[in-house]
Amino acid sequence: MQAAGTSTYVISVMALVGVISHLFTGSIAWSAGLTLMVGSVIGAVGTPIVLRKFKLVHLNQWLTPIIGLVIVYFGINIFFK
Repeated sequence: MQAAGTSTYVISVMALVGVISHLFTGSIAWSAGLTLMVGSVIGAVGTPIVLRKFKLVHLNQWLTPIIGLVIVYFGINIFFK
């Protein structure tokens, strides 16, 4: 759990630095930012609720190969562009 907390801390600090730099340059797309924030909050609240309804072992057996294929697809796609 400590690694997850440290990672969250680092990401939060990096996000804060990004927000401050964009505030000073005046280059914030507020509509996009607000849309992403609303979606993030909905996902953060809804994901644990949805995950309780699944057996995590079975979910992991399905998602691991699918995510692997997606990563390989995007890697090949980037390589050939």
